[in-house]
Amino acid sequence: MNSNNSFTYYGYWLPRIKFSVRFSLRLQGQSDVGSIVVSVTHAGKRFLYSLGFHRIPAWHWDKARQRMLPRTPRANEINAEIDRHLEAIILFYSSARNADAEQPTLDGLKAMLFPQRVNAVIRVEQGSIVGLFQRFLKEHTNGGRPLSKLTLMNYKTALSSWQAFEKHSGKNYSIDDFLVPDHERTQKARKIIESYQRFLIEVGVGNSPLSDNTARKRLKVLSTMFRWAENELGIQLIRKISIKGEIVSKYSVSLTQNEVDAIANVKLRPGSKLDHVRNMMILAVNFGIRHSEYLLVKPELWREPYQLITSPKTGGTCLLVHRPQVREILKKYEQNGFPASLRINQKINREIKEICRLACINRRVNKTITRDGIDHHETVELHTIVSTHTLRRTKITLDLNNGRTLRDICLETGNSPKVASRVYDRPNLDEHVWKLGVKRIT
Repeated sequence: MNSNNSFTYYGYWLPRIKFSVRFSLRLQGQSDVGSIVVSVTHAGKRFLYSLGFHRIPAWHWDKARQRMLPRTPRANEINAEIDRHLEAIILFYSSARNADAEQPTLDGLKAMLFPQRVNAVIRVEQGSIVGLFQRFLKEHTNGGRPLSKLTLMNYKTALSSWQAFEKHSGKNYSIDDFLVPDHERTQKARKIIESYQRFLIEVGVGNSPLSDNTARKRLKVLSTMFRWAENELGIQLIRKISIKGEIVSKYSVSLTQNEVDAIANVKLRPGSKLDHVRNMMILAVNFGIRHSEYLLVKPELWREPYQLITSPKTGGTCLLVHRPQVREILKKYEQNGFPASLRINQKINREIKEICRLACINRRVNKTITRDGIDHHETVELHTIVSTHTLRRTKITLDLNNGRTLRDICLETGNSPKVASRVYDRPNLDEHVWKLGVKRIT
């Protein structure tokens, strides 16, 4: 389905005036819900603004008639608002038909439709991108739901990257630098974005250049913030802020069953921090959960055959099956719950690497980082790169190796089949060749 579910059929020619109006349903990413927006084109320029109706299902929208289908929720309210705006726009241009009248402009239309918004835009133009970003962090929601801690942390990291870019370039940018009323302004805005991208890949925050995937994620957050500003302020900002290509983890690895068994059998002091982390590693391999979902598990439910949790990241449901190994671990935490020390992902990743080192997870693997479209390879011992997300990949890869269906795996992990197979399936190449019976000739 196209990201812009629309069709233009409103076109008007008044004496000395030609303009067009389009009402469309702009879908959100790959989803099938979107927001109703209005696009007015006049004198080679365009004014785009939101009607304020969000999360409208695509099947409720009549793209040919540019309005809600009859008998769908809120159809009367939304269609009345569409008619009101259409009438106001036509009236604005019709009022300038006599020769003595002042020629209408898009700026005049904005002032007529949204006098308060125009004042807000003026204030923002005089402000900074950093200030707008900070407001975005406070006011933006996920379809009306508060942002998850992980998403908010990702947004704050993106803001820090932009602040580092401004410090490096010696300039503080304002929203006015990214308004796109004409081709010349658009080109200037695009050069700023290109400079930001080069900064991320070549310099980075703290002189640590980012991989293409990480830089892409920073640019994606910036684009999200700009789209939010368009809806809030009724302005049009630069689009297509991205590095081309999909975000795919290249050459990432998973653990084999023997390596998982070695982790479970490594000798650790009972009740120590390493012991707690190892228990969470075993749960993660069995459940396929993210780190942000660890402390949502309820150990007191160990007698039940399963439990359900809702992912803070996606809002999807994960089915946690209480297999025998899982039950043994949950029973240990029935009274006091999981330690609060397991909340910090960076610290847990350090402990995971230490546990894997003690378990002699020394298999040599490729570590690949892509910068500026070029892959940089090095061979490292596996224990040096294992993280919480490696355990999620391990769950999916081992289940696929054991013949479980993708549907069953996604039921437990909360993934879509496409994401599970594309991002998380990481078979062991040595095992694959060994099963084929092909060996080194001696």
